[in-house]
Amino acid sequence: MIRMKKKKTNHILNIFKTVFIALMILLFVPEIFIHAQDGADSVSAKAEKISPNLKLLTTKNSDETRSLIAVFSYKDSETKQSFDIKDVTITFFVGTDSLINLGTATTDEKGKAICSIKSNFDFPKNEEGFIHFTAEFKGNDVLEDASGEVDVKDLSISLTLEEIDSVRTVSVKVEQILANNVRVPLNEVDMQIFVGRMFSHLPIGTISLAEGIGTLEFPVNLPGDTAGNVIVIAKFEEHEEFGTVLKSDTIAWGIKTMHFNAYSPRSLWTQVAPVWMIVTLSIMLLGVWGHYIYVIIQLILLKKGEKKIA
Repeated sequence: MIRMKKKKTNHILNIFKTVFIALMILLFVPEIFIHAQDGADSVSAKAEKISPNLKLLTTKNSDETRSLIAVFSYKDSETKQSFDIKDVTITFFVGTDSLINLGTATTDEKGKAICSIKSNFDFPKNEEGFIHFTAEFKGNDVLEDASGEVDVKDLSISLTLEEIDSVRTVSVKVEQILANNVRVPLNEVDMQIFVGRMFSHLPIGTISLAEGIGTLEFPVNLPGDTAGNVIVIAKFEEHEEFGTVLKSDTIAWGIKTMHFNAYSPRSLWTQVAPVWMIVTLSIMLLGVWGHYIYVIIQLILLKKGEKKIA
């Protein structure tokens, strides 16, 4: 009987062990597969390349040179933040059917690469007068290839600064340069007029062009440099057809300014200290040196007293 009870007990224990093992398998094996799948997904994510964004801008400068500006960045899919990409090489082209290589440039800390083109370069234009620019990145082990394009029309801006009947007048003449150097006046387009400042351009008015010509009265109360010079700028800024095009000239139409502080109060950062600080420091120094003198006198008197006693 005792053996039968032991066998039944062992049989029951075996059943419990089997059920326990089955439960553990059901509980932990799916977790193992899930973690393994997550690890595989993370590895595949790391293996995937970043898809960058390449934006191309163009600026025609006052000296008739042109600058192509490529802005290279990427947006994080999780945080939705944009990050600039530096130290990559961008190649610039012009043309549609046959591309002309304009050169290469490397992106800086802000993800910008700039290609400068000389003023005498003959740009190929289509029938509508558009110039097609392209910027390309060939890709690497981390980044996918990317490209940016922009189409702009070429403009010629003439800026004249003169006094007409004692009125300071800004005059502009704007022409569109088509293929074969055909020039057409620009009509019914607004152009901004600025004055150059240290960190940005100060807008002073807008000229509405009629047959490519327009004028603006210059204000008389603008500060200039020490000689009264100001930089007057006629500009299209990131126009949908022309991009950024500007023309500038310098003239003494500003108010002469002298940038100095006539009165410099006594302060901690000035060469002359405040009066309260001078008085306080003098009292402290007199007290310290007075104690030194008092101690020296007492030492001398002690020596004289010892001699008298001896």
